[in-house]
Amino acid sequence: MIDELLFRLAAGRTFIACTVDLDEANAATFLEMRRSPQRFTLRCFEGDWAVSDSHPPAGPVRVVAALRGADGNRVYIVVRHGKVLYAASREMP
Repeated sequence: MIDELLFRLAAGRTFIACTVDLDEANAATFLEMRRSPQRFTLRCFEGDWAVSDSHPPAGPVRVVAALRGADGNRVYIVVRHGKVLYAASREMP
């Protein structure tokens, strides 16, 4: 489902918040964000933004943001599980 989201963004479609099911492998790539930003911008991912050993459990999560990197080759995906935010970086397809 995350790959489908990336293909939609690569095709120029507008981001729409949605719920996806993460399997164990995908869940392991997401890291807990240290703080909950008021707005999602690329600045959220500067410096020490992640808790390196905290991942969401496999299962349903809410995708709340997808941000393209400055070079356009990377996407930062932010998901929410309960009240905790997690993020992962992916290459654009």
